[in-house]
Amino acid sequence: MPKRLPSILKARPSATAPESRAVAGEELWWPPGTGSAGVAVTEETALAFPTLLATANTLATDLACMPIDVFRGEGDEGRVRDRRHPNHELLSRSPAGPDRPETTPIRWRQSWVLHALLWGNGYNEIRRTGRGTPYSLHLLDPETTRPVRLLDGVEVELADPDGVLRYEVQGVRGGTRHLRPENVLHLAGLGLDGIRGLNFVALLRQGLGLGIAMESYAADYFANGADPGGVIETPQKLNPQAIANLRTGWDDLHRGPGKRHRPAVLEQGATWKGTSSNPQQSQLVEGRKFQSLDVARPWRVPPNKYGDLSEAHLANIEASNLDYLNTALTGWLEAIEQEINLKLFTRSEWQGGYFVEHDVDALLRGDLLKRYQSYEIAIRTGMRSINECRRAENLNPVKGGEQHLTQAQNVPIEKAGIAFPGGGPGSPATEPARP
Repeated sequence: MPKRLPSILKARPSATAPESRAVAGEELWWPPGTGSAGVAVTEETALAFPTLLATANTLATDLACMPIDVFRGEGDEGRVRDRRHPNHELLSRSPAGPDRPETTPIRWRQSWVLHALLWGNGYNEIRRTGRGTPYSLHLLDPETTRPVRLLDGVEVELADPDGVLRYEVQGVRGGTRHLRPENVLHLAGLGLDGIRGLNFVALLRQGLGLGIAMESYAADYFANGADPGGVIETPQKLNPQAIANLRTGWDDLHRGPGKRHRPAVLEQGATWKGTSSNPQQSQLVEGRKFQSLDVARPWRVPPNKYGDLSEAHLANIEASNLDYLNTALTGWLEAIEQEINLKLFTRSEWQGGYFVEHDVDALLRGDLLKRYQSYEIAIRTGMRSINECRRAENLNPVKGGEQHLTQAQNVPIEKAGIAFPGGGPGSPATEPARP
């Protein structure tokens, strides 16, 4: 059994001890357990499986690195960035608050997203001023936080429409708090009730347990000098002490690092007979590759994103990155934006057109030539101004660069020739009379 990793935020009960819950169906959210492979799988031990660690790291880091800006909508679907808004300070500079530089936005968002990926839910307590303006985001432990519905102080099913939604938070120093939903920034994955996300680690405990067991088998195989197990046969019967001495002596000679491929001497007619299969016979390499694909599949992450480049080529890597954005990231980006827009802006701000949005172009920035070619097309068609393209490259604006340009052949037909009084060059009105 692999050594248990320390909890991210606190010590947790044993994965093999089922936790009792008052509400049925909690096994989809609380907690994982032991699969058929005999490996205890928790959210922390699951990270010991390289593919899951790479998948979670890729998603959490890519989502955390993507710029997010506060916008104020203006007439005719226009919008302007508002970097003076308090939410810009929270999301882009200091999530814990302007006077508490405890963490950076990328570290905060990595943890928030990681909780949602592994536990199915990531929670932040929103702390507000007396006027209701958010001034601090406090990351909550997903193991001690859960949404509940209360009816006359008694917990009922989350689907009960008569219950009042609250977030139950067990304190580190004891006691339980119940937070109102508008004061909890809740990032949830795929779920069944529209509130909680499913615990993917619990649902995948069989596949994750098999993958971890394969890693352990490979490590044990090489720890034994890459020699398969077997039995020592002797012509005479041995007493228990002799059997123990023979087994201990064999292990001392061959098992462990620095003892590989030592010659053995068998006495009194003893012979060695191999009984276990080697990695090739058990298809360990093929099994580990398939298991990696199987584990990453629920998060819709392509193999090249968790380090398998066997099928990656220059011809398909760009298309793979675009597919990764459209399938693996877009749902999480939309969930983050909707939750922030719902909880961090007051009703008057929401009615005034305030919202947040990610800059997905930051992830899709290709090589220099392709970027400049796309800028050329955007400027030529009037989709972007010169200064908009310069800002995308972190360059200062130029005078007159805010004007949108277009080619002459793209102007409306009723305005064609407006720059040439009399119909323009070559028109019948300007051509000289023929004799």
